[in-house]
Amino acid sequence: MKSLRLFLLLIIFIIMSVNVGASSRDDSDSNSSESRRDENNNKYEYYLEDTDTTNAIITSMDEDSVSIESTENTESTENSDERNEEANWNLEDISKSADSEIAKLERTLSKEYPIVFKLRSGQNIPAKQVVTIKNCRMDLKTFGDRGLLFYDRYNLIIARPYLKVLVRKGLLSIAFGIKPQLKDRTNLYFTADNNKQRKIAYWSFKRLQHLCHRFHPSGRVPLYTDLEAATPADFTGMIPWGSDERGGRIHNNASENNKIAILTEQNSFLTRYYSILTAKKSIYAQYLIYRGDQTGKILTDALIKRKTEGLDVKVIIDGLSNFDTSQGKRVYKNTYVAYNNLMAAGIRVFGYSCGGHLLINEFRGLDLSKLFNRAHEKLWIIDGDLNESSNHNSTRLGIVGGLNIGQEYFRLRESGENYWRDQDVAVKGDIIKDMYDDFLNNFQQASITYKTYADDYKCFNPYDPIGEKENYLKYKRIHTKKYLSLSIGEEEEARTVLANIHRLMNEPPAFNDFHPVKAIRFIDARPNQNEHYIKDAYREIIGKAKNEIIISNAYFVPYPSIKRALMEAAERGVKITIMTNSPQTDDTPMVAIVARRHYYDLATKPQLQRDEDRIKIFEWIGKRPQDVQQMQGVLHTKYMIIDRELSVVGSFNLDGSSRHNNESVLIYESSKLAEQLLGFFKRDLAFAREPSIEELYNFKYPRGHYSLGYRFQFRLGRLIERFL
Repeated sequence: MKSLRLFLLLIIFIIMSVNVGASSRDDSDSNSSESRRDENNNKYEYYLEDTDTTNAIITSMDEDSVSIESTENTESTENSDERNEEANWNLEDISKSADSEIAKLERTLSKEYPIVFKLRSGQNIPAKQVVTIKNCRMDLKTFGDRGLLFYDRYNLIIARPYLKVLVRKGLLSIAFGIKPQLKDRTNLYFTADNNKQRKIAYWSFKRLQHLCHRFHPSGRVPLYTDLEAATPADFTGMIPWGSDERGGRIHNNASENNKIAILTEQNSFLTRYYSILTAKKSIYAQYLIYRGDQTGKILTDALIKRKTEGLDVKVIIDGLSNFDTSQGKRVYKNTYVAYNNLMAAGIRVFGYSCGGHLLINEFRGLDLSKLFNRAHEKLWIIDGDLNESSNHNSTRLGIVGGLNIGQEYFRLRESGENYWRDQDVAVKGDIIKDMYDDFLNNFQQASITYKTYADDYKCFNPYDPIGEKENYLKYKRIHTKKYLSLSIGEEEEARTVLANIHRLMNEPPAFNDFHPVKAIRFIDARPNQNEHYIKDAYREIIGKAKNEIIISNAYFVPYPSIKRALMEAAERGVKITIMTNSPQTDDTPMVAIVARRHYYDLATKPQLQRDEDRIKIFEWIGKRPQDVQQMQGVLHTKYMIIDRELSVVGSFNLDGSSRHNNESVLIYESSKLAEQLLGFFKRDLAFAREPSIEELYNFKYPRGHYSLGYRFQFRLGRLIERFL
C-alpha cells in the first residue's frame, strides 16, 4: 500500500511542477481583471443590481428568515440622483453600515437546513445541515442520524455562491467557490419542493459574499490558522477529551464496565473467528486490507454463513489499497472473488464494485489528494447495538489495532520476512456503542458518496435471507464464484497456514484475559473532514507525560508538532524510548530512510543534564544477535505507553500519511494493561538495535559510505515527506 502511495505521489508531483507556472499566471490575470472590474463598478453600491423587470431589495431580516420584496422597475430620475448621493457617503459610515449588515446576515443564515439523501439503491437517508458563519468564515456540517457525515469550511471573502441544479438525486443546492466544487466538496442542499427557500438563501449569501469581499478588513487571508487548532485540551485523569461532534467522549469506569484484553497476533485471528460464530445480531468490519488468502477465506465463509442466518453484516474496505500482488497473483485475484461472494450473499462491501469500476469511488471530483486519503481504520464490532454490558456472557466485542485481514498480520506463516509483528486490543463494555455508531456513520457516508450502485445487479443480492429465502439462496448460488487454485508455492504456504489454524482451533483459546480500565476513549478521525483528533491527542498526551514515554510505531516520520513535543518532554526529564522499522524490514524502505533524518535531532537537540537521559531510538531488524537469518518481518505496531499507566493503541502511524488517512485508536488508563503492553515491547527489543550517535549523524547527512540508490531515496523522500 505504501509503495502504491509513493508511485502516485511521484506522478502528482510531476503534474504539479508542470502546472504551477500556468496557475500562477492565471491567478495574477484573474486578480488584475477583478480589480479592473471593481474600479468600473460603483465601489460603495449598497443594494443588489437591478434586473430588467424587478429590483430585489432586502427589506427585513431576523434570525430565522429573510424577506425579499420585489418591486417594478419604475425608477425615475430622482431615484437615480439619490443613488449618486449614496455613492458619495463617507467611507467610514459605509464600513460601519456594511459591518452591521454582515453581522445581521451571518446571524440570519446561521441555522439548520433539513434534507433527505435519496440514493440509487432506493435508500433514503434523512440528514440536516448546520451552517455557522462568523467573520465571513462559514462552517458547513452535514449530520446523519449517527453523527457528523461531512464537514466543509468556506471563506466567503473569496468563495462566491452560485446555484447548482440536481447534483444529487432529488436535491438542489447552493455551491460556494469554483475550486471547492471541482474537488466535489459539500454544498448547501435543498429538496426540490424547497426551491423558493433556496433562492431566498442564495440572494442572501450573494449579498453577504459581496459585502465580505469588499469590506472585510482581513482581505484574502488563509481560512484557518494552526493557532486555532492548537487550543489547549482539557483532561479527565490522563486522557484528553474532545468537545467536537466526533472527538470521542471519555467513559469513566466508575459507572461503566469497560474492559480491555491485549491480543497476540494469532489470538487476534481466533477472537475474530469465534466472535462471528457467537454473534447474535450484527457483525461490522472495516479494514484497509482484506485479502483473499486462507485467513480471508475462512472469515469470509463464516460471515456469509451468519448473513444467511439473518444477521446484519456490513464490510468497508479501502478500494485502492487492495490492488496489491505482493502476496501472489492468485491471492490478489481471490481477494476480489471474496468480495464478490460477500456481495452475492447480500453483504454490502463498500470499496468494491460489482462491475469492476473500483477507482470511480476513489476520486472526489478533480481532487487528486483524495488518492492519499485512505480508509486506514481497523475496526471489528460484534453486536454493538445490544444492551448487555452488565452480562458477563455478553457477545458484544470490539477489536482495534494495526492488524489487517491477511496471513502475514496474524503470524500464521513460518518465521521469516512474512512473519510480521503487530498489535491489537479487544474491548468489552459500553465503549463499543461509540465504535458501533462510528462505523455506521462511516458506512452512511460511504453510501452517500458511492457512485456505482448501477453495477449492483451483477452481484449484489437484493433479497432478504429470512423473508425471501428461496430467491435469496437462488441468487446467491448463481452469483457465487469459485476461488482460483493456487500456484505450487502458494499452495504449500496455504497448507502451512491451514495447519497452524487447525492447531490453534484445537487448543483452548487464550484471549479471555480482560481487565477493567479506569477510563477509556475511542477516537475515529477523518482529516479530509477537518478532523485531527488523534494527532492532537498524541501531542497533548506527550505534553502531559511526567516520567516515561514508550513508542512502538511502524512508520515514524514525525511531523514538527510531535517532534517538538517529544524534545520538550525529554527536557522535562521524561525518559523516551522509540522503536520503529529499519530500511531492511520496512515494506517501503524509503519511509525508514527518510525517518532516519529526524533521529539525530531527537537524540541531541534537547538540553539535557546527562547524556544517558537522551531519547533512545531502536531500529527493528527482525532478528536477535545470535540469529543467522531474519526471523521476523515488518514491525507493524502502532501504540504508545505513558508513565506505565496510559496506553494508546490503534491504526495511527506517526508519519505524514496518517495526517491524511482516516484512523482509529483507543486511549485507556490501566497500569496493569500498560505493564502487559510494556512486556511485549521489551520482548520486541531483542529483535532491534540501537544506532550510535555517529550513525544517527550519518543518517541525517548520508554521504559516500551509503549507496547511490540509498541517497537517491533520501533526497526524493525529503521532497514528498509530508505524504509518506
